[in-house]
Formats: sequence, C-alpha cells, structure tokens
Amino acid sequence: MPLKRQRSAKLIYSADANAFALVMALVVFTFLTCCMTTMGYHPSGSSIDIPKALHPISVGGLTWGANRHDAMIIAIARDGRAFMNNERVNGAALAAKIRQCLSEGAESKVYIRADARARYSSVKEALDAVHSAGVKNVSFFAYQRRIAP
Repeated sequence: MPLKRQRSAKLIYSADANAFALVMALVVFTFLTCCMTTMGYHPSGSSIDIPKALHPISVGGLTWGANRHDAMIIAIARDGRAFMNNERVNGAALAAKIRQCLSEGAESKVYIRADARARYSSVKEALDAVHSAGVKNVSFFAYQRRIAP
C-alpha cells in the first residue's frame, strides 16, 4: 500500500531573481534613454547638431580649453539665434560680451558650436563680432565623420 505524503501547511515564498533583473534593466534603459535624448540640447531648449568633418583636428583630447570654467563658447542655433555661455545675445552685444570676458581674464580663444544646418550669414555675423573684439584664435566644434567600409 503506497504511503500518502502529507502536504505542508506552510506557504512557500520565493523571490524570482529573473523578474528583479528584468525590472532593473528596464529602469536603467529608461534612465539612459532619457539621458541620451537630452544630450546635445542647449539649455535654451533648442538643439544644436554639431557638423561632421572628415579630418577634424583634435585640440588636446576633449579640447581642454573648452572645458575651462571661463571658456568663451558661442552656440549658434539653426534659426540663427546666438548664445554665449548659456545667455542669448545678438551680434552687437556679442563683441561687448567677449571684451568683458577678456577683461575678466578669460582665455583669448573663442569656441563656436554652430548647428550643421545654420545659415552661413549667422555664423559670419558671430565671426565678425569675435574679430571686432580682437580675438584671432577661433575653434569650431565638429565630430569625426565615419566612412562606411
């Protein structure tokens, strides 16, 4: 005669590690997606698409001078709006703002982050303001264009 097994009255609790890993992966993916989509956006809310060049010249790794706290970075949006150090400026005020930064001890170099689709007239206006302020050293931000194999 077969023996009957008694069933235990205790509930079995188990944490499924696979479900926990899946939830954590979704949280990380969502966080990274949010971060990656906001990168490259100017604080004013308009995005700036950096142009791509076949042979850009790297100026010291990640352009050490552009990472200084007093670096003069001019961003030119697609619609022609110019921003200097996260403040919107027009062509006439740009030269005065550059002179002010130079008098405060900033590096005598201007970095221009122009949108790839910006009109040349907008970029030329910013360059004219830079030259009228007396700065001769100008660098443009560009990405390395990848050539398909």
